[in-house]
Amino acid sequence: MRIFWSFARQSFHAAAIFRFEFWLRLVTSFVWMFSAYWLWRVLYTQQPGAFGVSLSQMVTYAGISAVVFMIMRPSTYVAYSIASRVKSGEIVMDILKPLDFHLHTLARSFGEVLFVSLTMGLPMLLAGMLLLQVQLPSTPLQALLFLTSLVLGVGVSFSLNYLLGLLAVFTLDIRNISWAYGAITRFFSGSEVPLWLLPLVLGQIAAQRLRHWGRFELVLEQQVHHRAGSERRLAGEDAEERHAQRVQVR
Repeated sequence: MRIFWSFARQSFHAAAIFRFEFWLRLVTSFVWMFSAYWLWRVLYTQQPGAFGVSLSQMVTYAGISAVVFMIMRPSTYVAYSIASRVKSGEIVMDILKPLDFHLHTLARSFGEVLFVSLTMGLPMLLAGMLLLQVQLPSTPLQALLFLTSLVLGVGVSFSLNYLLGLLAVFTLDIRNISWAYGAITRFFSGSEVPLWLLPLVLGQIAAQRLRHWGRFELVLEQQVHHRAGSERRLAGEDAEERHAQRVQVR
């Protein structure tokens, strides 16, 4: 564990060097969160009861989604890092070192995630609470479940991107594969659109097929579910039932 924390601390300090990139990513994340807020606010103005949840809950969902996506973003760089080292041949030296390559990669990714959580995730969460009325967990149990699922989600995201990076051993260039994987992950994890608002067919695919194949919902949706609470889940289930009834009537 001493070696793990040494590499994590080194990665933490390395991430703090690039100040321009830090401010650019922070501003971009704030713009994304505020854009999502105004988008849902306008939609609720047109159709207040069409989404199965209140505006406050949807704003909380969008705000937490932006924060969680920012925290998990460093784990997506793992695939490109591995592919780059495979293409340059540095992966050979990494494997020959008396250190587990998977553990070394995990430690560096953990350091970056910790840096992003403290310097970007917390400011975004505070801004959402003060400016957008993003709600805090109502009970300590919800807060504990959220933090636990967030840590597990980071682990799932890292593992999937680690496997994706290993494909470079066979393909060398994984840019197109990584782009397709990122698009599928963001869509079926509920980052772009909450899963309970998807059309019936896509909702069934996300709920049944992809949960057995990729567990994409563990990357983001479960963290937001624990944050939004059981009231959102019940409202979403009611909305799905109403949608299914409309389809049957047609």
